[in-house]
Amino acid sequence: MSPPPSLAAITLLARSGALDLAWDRLAAGGFAADDPGALTVRGRLLKDRARLATGPERRKLYHAAAEAYARAGAIDNATYPLINAATLALLSGHRAMARALAERTLARLDSGETDLETPYYRIATRAEALLLLRRLPEARAALAAAIAEAPLAFEDHASTLRQFALIHAELREDAGWLEAYRPPRTLHFAGRMGAPDDPAATAAMRADIDALITAERIGAGYGALAAGADIIIAEALIAAGAALHIVLPAPVDAFLAQSVVPYGADWPARFAALIDAAASLTMCGDGVGSPDDEAIGFADEMAMGRAILAAGEIATDAVQLLVTGADGDGGDSTARSGLVWRGNGRRQHILSWRAAATRLAPAPSAVAAACAAAALALLQIELFDARTSSLPGGMAAALAGIAAIVAGGAAPVAAQTNPNGVRLAYADPVTAATVALAVRARIDPALGVRIGGHYAVTAMVADPFAARPLPFGPEPARTGRIAGLTAGSAIYVSEDFVAGLLARSGDGFRCEYVGDAPGEARGADLRLFALKPVVAAA
Repeated sequence: MSPPPSLAAITLLARSGALDLAWDRLAAGGFAADDPGALTVRGRLLKDRARLATGPERRKLYHAAAEAYARAGAIDNATYPLINAATLALLSGHRAMARALAERTLARLDSGETDLETPYYRIATRAEALLLLRRLPEARAALAAAIAEAPLAFEDHASTLRQFALIHAELREDAGWLEAYRPPRTLHFAGRMGAPDDPAATAAMRADIDALITAERIGAGYGALAAGADIIIAEALIAAGAALHIVLPAPVDAFLAQSVVPYGADWPARFAALIDAAASLTMCGDGVGSPDDEAIGFADEMAMGRAILAAGEIATDAVQLLVTGADGDGGDSTARSGLVWRGNGRRQHILSWRAAATRLAPAPSAVAAACAAAALALLQIELFDARTSSLPGGMAAALAGIAAIVAGGAAPVAAQTNPNGVRLAYADPVTAATVALAVRARIDPALGVRIGGHYAVTAMVADPFAARPLPFGPEPARTGRIAGLTAGSAIYVSEDFVAGLLARSGDGFRCEYVGDAPGEARGADLRLFALKPVVAAA
C-alpha cells in the first residue's frame, strides 16, 4: 500500500494544474476535519477552481475558499489563512466578512504572535489588511515599509502587488499608486555588429543607452555578446548595477571566433570581462561548430522569451532595445527580433548610431553538419500506463484520439509512435502548446496521459524505415524525461519552451514554475513549468 499523500505533494499537483487529481488526493488522504493544514490546502484548491470559473460560480467558489481559510485561521489563529480568507471574502462579494477577518488579522499582528516567517511578509500582510479596511494612507505607508525591509525581494513584492491590484479592482478604486513599487524592468537587447569609426559617435551612443537604462529602471538585461552594440549595451547594464544574462547561439569559443575576434580592437578582452561579470550564461547551440542562422535566431528568441518570463515572475514589464547603424540597418537577426517584439505589442526602443560603422567579414562558419537542424517544439505524450492497458482498447483508443486532434490542426514536422505513446515535433511552440492543451482536455483522464514539452535546435535525420524526417539526439530524449516527471494530468514544459512561447505569443497560455529536475547532460538543473490555458476574465 502506498503512503498517504502529503499536503505539500497535493499543493504541487494544484500548482501544476492537475486540480482534479489534487482533490482526489486530498479526499483520500484521511486528514482530520479540523486539520488547519488540510483546510488551508482545501482553500487553495477552491481558490484555483474559482480562477477557472466565471460570473456567479467564481464568486461562489471564492466564498467557499474564504470559509476554508477562515476555519483554518480560527483553529490555530494563524495569520496566513486569516489574511487569505479576508481577501477571498472580498472577492466573493462578502465585504462585511472581509472587514471582520481583516480586523482579526491586524489584532493577530499586533499581538506579536504570528506564523509569518519574514519581516517583509509581516509588514506587507498588515498593509493588505489595512487596504481591505480602506485605510489607504496607512496601507501605503505599510507597503513602503515592507519593501524597505527587503528591497531586493522582487518576487515577494510581485505577489503582494498582484494581491493589491485584485483588491483595488474589486473595490473599483484606482491602483495607479502601486506603479511606484513595481520591481525594475527587464530588457531584451540586440544590435548591429561592428562599431562607429568616430569615437564621438560611440560615446554618444553609450550616453543614449545609459539614459534609457536609467529612464526605464532596467534591472536585468538579456541578449548575446557580439562585437559592437551587444557588448556596449552589456557594459552599460553592468555599470548601472543591472544583472546581465548572456544568451549565446553556440559555445563560448565558437561564438567568440565568429562574432567577436574578426572585428579586432579590444572586443575580445571586453567580451571576456563580460562573461566573467554575467549573472548567467546560456548556450543554445548543440556544441558543434560555429552558430548558423538557425541557431542565432533561436538564441535571440530565447533571450526575448527569458526577458519576458523574468518580468512576469516579478510583475514588471519587459522592454526591447535595438541598435541600428546610421543607415537604419541592424542586421537580419535584429530586424527579425524587432518584428516579433512589435508584433506582440510590447514596448520597444530603437537607437541609431550617428556615424557609419565598420563591419568586417566574420570568420567562415565551422559548421559541417551531417544532418539538418531546426528549431522544433517537441511534445512527448505518454500513454503506457497500467490503467491504459486495463481499459478495453485503451491504447488504441487513445492513439486514435490523439491522431484526430493532430489532424485537426497544423501538420507536425514529424510524428512518431513509440512504446510509451507519441512524439510530435512542431515548427513553433504556440502550435505545440495548443495541441498539448487539446490532448489534455479531450483524452480520457482515466488513461493516465502525461505530456512533456521542450523547445530546442534539434538534429533531423531521414528515417529509412518510414521515409520521413525524425528529430534525433539529446533534445527529444530530454522531452521524454520531462513527460516522465509530469504530475497527474498536468503538462510540464521546459524553460526553453516557455521562453519560445512568450517570445512569439503569450495569449491563450499561462505557465507556472513547479520546480527543477536534477542536472543532466547540460550540467544544470532543468527548470520545469506547468502549461495551462489562460484564465477567463470574471
